[in-house]
Amino acid sequence: MVFNELEQDFLCLASRGRNQQLESLLAAQDEISIDTRCEALVLAARTGKVETCQLLIDHGANPNYPGYRSINAFQMAEQENRRRVTELFASFPCDEDSSAEPEALSDEPSFDKELFLAAKTNDLNELKIRIHQLGKEIVNQRDDSGYTLLMHASHRGFLTVVEELLRVGADVNAANNAGQTALNYSELLPLTRPSYWQLRRKWAFWMHVRRQKRIHRLLLDAGGCRGQQLISEGKISA
Repeated sequence: MVFNELEQDFLCLASRGRNQQLESLLAAQDEISIDTRCEALVLAARTGKVETCQLLIDHGANPNYPGYRSINAFQMAEQENRRRVTELFASFPCDEDSSAEPEALSDEPSFDKELFLAAKTNDLNELKIRIHQLGKEIVNQRDDSGYTLLMHASHRGFLTVVEELLRVGADVNAANNAGQTALNYSELLPLTRPSYWQLRRKWAFWMHVRRQKRIHRLLLDAGGCRGQQLISEGKISA
């Protein structure tokens, strides 16, 4: 996921436990997406900020929902041995599927929560089943922030999901509310400094980078462009 300047500030404040400033930003709820709140919860769990974790949960963040690193806040707290945070999350009600996505914010009746969850969790079989049931037109569906299935899968490095989405006709140049395309997302993670947990698993991280580069090439071969190029060409509005 590509975070805008406001969201980056929000994540930084969460990591440092600046609760008063977080509450001010959360007052503008439409500007802080549920994905950003869940990612902030992962960062707060990593640094052991119990009060911050509670604040984020009170505002809709789910400790069982995987962030863009494909690790959820509960797993992060256990990994970093944050006992108090782990105890807090243990009391959080969860479904049988620990990777359940937070409640969808979209009011559109056609919004398919399970389809997006499949794309975000690399569940290729479920993705194929949902597309078969709902029709290929569903592959260009967007969430509240304008993110498509292809954007989510591209940023997370899910190569087989990206291949399937392109095969069934996903729009490679669809842009989200921030004017970013799947190609922008495919370039982000390799250029991002590895987090602590990734450095502890260097082999897994570099395998992810290799997959990300292959995704980048697939998107280019499919005619993918960066959002900035589409804006300059007048194909989308800034």
